[in-house]
Amino acid sequence: MKKITALYLKILLFAALLAAFITGTFVLSLRVPALSRTLSGLLRSTEYADAETLAPLFEKVRSTEEKPILLVGDSIANQLLQGPGSRNPEVLVATSTAALMLPGQYLLIREYLEAHPEAEEVILMVHPMAMVRTWDIEWSYRYMIGTALETDTMQYLDEETIRQMESVFGRAAIRPLPYRVIKEFPPFRKLFYSYIYQHRTAYAQSSPFEISDLYLSKISDLCREKGVTFTLYASPSSTYFADQIRTLEPDYAQTQSSGRFPDYLSGIYLYPKEWSEDGSHLSGAYADAGHLEQVLREAFPGSRLLEILDLP
Repeated sequence: MKKITALYLKILLFAALLAAFITGTFVLSLRVPALSRTLSGLLRSTEYADAETLAPLFEKVRSTEEKPILLVGDSIANQLLQGPGSRNPEVLVATSTAALMLPGQYLLIREYLEAHPEAEEVILMVHPMAMVRTWDIEWSYRYMIGTALETDTMQYLDEETIRQMESVFGRAAIRPLPYRVIKEFPPFRKLFYSYIYQHRTAYAQSSPFEISDLYLSKISDLCREKGVTFTLYASPSSTYFADQIRTLEPDYAQTQSSGRFPDYLSGIYLYPKEWSEDGSHLSGAYADAGHLEQVLREAFPGSRLLEILDLP
């Protein structure tokens, strides 16, 4: 009996030492990037090492340099607006990616308005297909949820939005400490995403514009409260998406946003799909600065946007 008890004690002691070693190694890996990379290689999770978010963009809009005009939008807007927008000293260009989603754009605009009492105008350019993005299991955790957690802006999201995120990723995963563990240690990221892929599905919206409609209203109301002009533009699109955009028109007509922005889906500039390698962004010779500016001129003739960008 004593031998069995001694054996159990040895097993417990070994388990405790092993747990302490694993915990210590994990904590140390959070502080020592080289160790984290080594462990990631040993545990075959190096492909999960890239976990950067859009937090630097929030720091950019929080700067106190006077910039009365803000340009935000998806990656198509980023391709088109970065060049001409940066030439105007009154313009702050903070375009990003569709994965930030409309809730993220709302948070970004909110942070800009808090930091810039001189703000006069906000322009948002988003492709229609980005408008119908939901909480997917691939990109929204990193670019939207991760960014909100790192910038301490999750608190400004609607309670229903939080419930939607929890339904996909779980309550713990959208809290700061578990998120940091998932982000900073690639093997845990691998385990987390493997679980999500196998056991969860993207959030099913009640209508294609459920999420974006709520946050377009929030952006519009916020800008009005601040006395700031808000304008929404549809990003130019390749003809690859033409049919999908047309099918969205009846659903958009049922949204609150259609009353505020009735022309959003009307007259979208469509360019040949041959101009784009990925179906979304201009590429090759069609992506040079001169051609991008020509696309802007043709897509938004006579608009305030062209005036801001100084594109006659």
